[in-house]
Amino acid sequence: MTARQNSAQVRRVSGRVRHGGGKLVVDDRLFKFADDDGFDSNGEAENEGVVFRLVNPGGRYEYASFYSMEYIVDGETYSAVGAIGVATRLEAMPTSGTARCTGDAVYAYTNQSGTGFGGLGSYDASVNFESRTLDSVVTVNNAQNPFTRENIANPDFDRIDMPDLEINGTAYSGTNMQLISNNRVVQLTGANTTAQVEGQFYGAAADSQDRIIPDEVAGGALLQGDDGNVVLSFIGD
Repeated sequence: MTARQNSAQVRRVSGRVRHGGGKLVVDDRLFKFADDDGFDSNGEAENEGVVFRLVNPGGRYEYASFYSMEYIVDGETYSAVGAIGVATRLEAMPTSGTARCTGDAVYAYTNQSGTGFGGLGSYDASVNFESRTLDSVVTVNNAQNPFTRENIANPDFDRIDMPDLEINGTAYSGTNMQLISNNRVVQLTGANTTAQVEGQFYGAAADSQDRIIPDEVAGGALLQGDDGNVVLSFIGD
């Protein structure tokens, strides 16, 4: 996910890192970051003033992590956030059964005047491997003014729903994304609103029935219209 003033875009990220440390390459199709030394002990990599940071909430996740960086292209400053990790191999994707992943989310709502709120949330995803669908929801845990850091007691939405996402290979995506307040849909982003959700399965592990299934999920979403946008990153296991 990349964002600049009053604009944001979901981008697919690819990259590689050598096991045991060493060269790191991350490419979001707008900017290619490379660092011959890889990550330091703080989960940061740096090259020519650009810092690539990993954020693993609570150190909970083994295969996926949030990331952030800021860079300049053609005189424009971009903030990039999202998820990155070791993607699940196609042979580890079941063709039947279900799974549930729970975890963490980070979100930000910005209106056209440049104000809004953001904070942390809880992520919950239900996966149906037979129908190749995934339903997910983010529950807002807190909200803050990004400039004053003051807590907002009653934000304009308390939930973000992303139902009926389609699984394709080891990834999933869709255009269903709604803001919910007190179990009602709210329209904050105005006319010409579009939605994009992109997620990926990461790693593999045996479940309670000894099936090999993906171990984690992570990704990002964008709800954007004439009056503002909501940017979201999520991760779960």
